[in-house]
Amino acid sequence: MSRGRTLRAAGMLLASFVGGAFYQWVSGMAHPAWAAPADAAEVVRAKGFVLVDANGQERARLATTQDGASLVLIDSQARERLRMGVGPGQAVTVKTLDPTGRERAILGSDNGLQWGVKMPDAGGGGVTLGLDERGAALSMRLAGTPAGLELGTLAGKREAAMTLTGDTPQKVVAWLGLDADGAGIGVNGQGGKEALTLGTNSKGTGVEVNWPGGSRAVSLGVGADGAGVSLVDRKAQERLGLSIVPDGAAAMALKDDGGHELWRMDESEAKR
Repeated sequence: MSRGRTLRAAGMLLASFVGGAFYQWVSGMAHPAWAAPADAAEVVRAKGFVLVDANGQERARLATTQDGASLVLIDSQARERLRMGVGPGQAVTVKTLDPTGRERAILGSDNGLQWGVKMPDAGGGGVTLGLDERGAALSMRLAGTPAGLELGTLAGKREAAMTLTGDTPQKVVAWLGLDADGAGIGVNGQGGKEALTLGTNSKGTGVEVNWPGGSRAVSLGVGADGAGVSLVDRKAQERLGLSIVPDGAAAMALKDDGGHELWRMDESEAKR
């Protein structure tokens, strides 16, 4: 079942990629603060520009800042509804706001190499999408809780992963990993310990069921060389093994807690 564990590791890596760097980066995107121009010389060439409607009410502000430039669009109720800015390191951000001032959609780029989109909801959940030279990632979280779904894929590789998270972003409830040679799926039990793993690739298919602490308890594998079942105690010692080879011959072995064979039956030897 090393294949399943490899795919699980890829899934966890991509989950971190989705829920970590991108989520935090997009969440922390800020817009440059607008400052009224101090010494604007003219309208066409100036440090700031204010657009007003027929009643003299501000409807847009365009200004340079210490680190870049910003544009703010204002509705008829004097509420900011759109903010755009260019900041340090060629970073670009666009934010839309609802009538209460809450950010509802955020688009940002960090010097053109990293892009992110975040659509938060009122309860702290929402959707985050990120893209950079490493690959792409999507995170969807439930309002009021970190629980959610995360998807990721690596650039230039035929690999992808999906994870379901529990009451914390780091607590993975289930995962699915895919690559060029196979696929794996896992389900975690209480405490985040792996409880069940299923994996398949060009060599065969395997299933592992673990003890509550996460150590292997039962293994089942099927491949071109035959099939086998293994029962393992909590000390990671195999106690019972059963196998069938391609020609149909079966073998079974029983061991004590020290790994010493107590009884064995081998159909291949019996036929000799």
